[in-house]
Amino acid sequence: MRRCPCRVIAIFALILFAASLADGNVLAAQSVSESGTKSDARKSTQSRKKDSKKKDAKKGKKKDAAAKDLRVWTLGRDSAGPSLYFGLPNSDEPVISFSCQIEAGLVRVVSFIGSRGVRPGDGARLRLSNGTTRMEIAGTAFATETKKSVDIGGATRIDTKLFALFRTGDTLLVEVPGKKIGLPVKTLGTKVDAFEKSCTARR
Repeated sequence: MRRCPCRVIAIFALILFAASLADGNVLAAQSVSESGTKSDARKSTQSRKKDSKKKDAKKGKKKDAAAKDLRVWTLGRDSAGPSLYFGLPNSDEPVISFSCQIEAGLVRVVSFIGSRGVRPGDGARLRLSNGTTRMEIAGTAFATETKKSVDIGGATRIDTKLFALFRTGDTLLVEVPGKKIGLPVKTLGTKVDAFEKSCTARR
């Protein structure tokens, strides 16, 4: 009869041990669950940030596209004579400009699309083409205070071939070292006729 209490105590100890193991498993399960929840929360936050960045990038592209759609050909005059440029209205940063220096019989052509592989002061070619009409102008690379890019500018004789670049097709291709862009010329209308007339009036 004396052995019974010992056996009861042993059984009771086993029950307590099993209970402690069960509690440990529950705590471990809770810990894993909480860890998984935190991990899921982090992933969700990261996913939202990525989606936000993508949306911002799309908005930026839409704004750039909208700005490009507003670019037009503008006929005017500068200190040298009549000018024709493509860009946003009333902007100081055109995409390309043509300026007639009537007394010298020259047209100065300046591309503002940037370039690659040239430094300010380097010689560089500026190529213009539209359909079968092509022209190559010897130019010089230069940099401005407001832009970090290096642009190309040069001059060529006032010639009917230059004005034909605006008439032989729908797109004027501008090519400089490392960069190439197509500009619409269908919207020019009578501006090119007026520009040619102004450039050749006193010759």
